[in-house]
Amino acid sequence: MTYIVILIISFSAALLGTICGIGGGVVLKPLMDAMSGLGIAEINFLSGCTVLCMSSYSVLKEKVSRRSVIDQKVTPFLGIGSAVGGLLGKQIFQIMWYKMGDTGKLRIIQAVLLMVITAATLAYTFQEKNCRTYRMNGKGTAAFIGGVLGVFSAFLGIGGGPMNLVVLYTFYSMSPKAAASNSLYIIMLSQLASILWTAGTKELPNVSPVLLIGMSACGITGGMAGRKIQKKIEDNTVNKLFRLFLVIILGICVYNISSH
Repeated sequence: MTYIVILIISFSAALLGTICGIGGGVVLKPLMDAMSGLGIAEINFLSGCTVLCMSSYSVLKEKVSRRSVIDQKVTPFLGIGSAVGGLLGKQIFQIMWYKMGDTGKLRIIQAVLLMVITAATLAYTFQEKNCRTYRMNGKGTAAFIGGVLGVFSAFLGIGGGPMNLVVLYTFYSMSPKAAASNSLYIIMLSQLASILWTAGTKELPNVSPVLLIGMSACGITGGMAGRKIQKKIEDNTVNKLFRLFLVIILGICVYNISSH
C-alpha cells in the first residue's frame, strides 16, 4: 500500500512539476520524508531518478517537436553550472550524512532550508511586478548562478525547484511558460550529472528495483500529462498553480520539522 501511495505522489509531483517547471522533487522528496519510512539517501536517489526521467522526457519531447523555447545563449551554461554545483552540493550532503548518520537532525536541516527558500519564493511571487528584471547574457555569470542553484538543489535532494524560476524571471526576464521549460532543461543536466556521479563512485543506495522503475515510469507519464495540460493553459494559470505548489511545500516542511 505504501508503494502505491508513493507512485501516486510521484505521478502527481511530476505532473505539477512539469507544468510549473520546478521538477516535482521539491514536493516528492519532503513527502517521502514524511511517509515512506525510507532512509534519507534512498529518498534522495529515488526522487532524483524520478525527476531526471520527467525532465528528460519534457526536454526531449520539446526538442523533437521543434517548439523548444530553450534560450541557447544562456540556459546551457546555467545547466552546466548547475551540474557542477550539484556535484558539490552532493558532496556536502555526503559529508554531513557520514557525520550525522540517517538521523532526524539532517532531515530537519533540509526541511528548514527548503522552508526558508520556499517562503522567500512565495513572497517574491506577490511582489514580482514591483521587482526590477534584467536580461543578462554573460556565459560566466550564467554558469556561476547555475552553480549556486545546483548546490542547494543537490543538498536538499529536490532536483531543482522554485529557485530556478525566480532566477529565470529576475535575471533573464522570461515568461512563466518559457521559464518552466528552461528550468526543466537545467534540472535535467543537474540530475544527470548527480546520478552519473553516484553510479561512478559506487555509492548507489540499496533501493527496491520495483519502486525505482515504478517511480521513474511515473516521472515520464506525469511529464507527458503535464506537457499536454501546460499547452492549454495561460501564463496566469501557471503562476497560480506555482503559488499553490509553494503553499503545499511549506505545509509539508512544517510537518516534517514538527515530527522530528
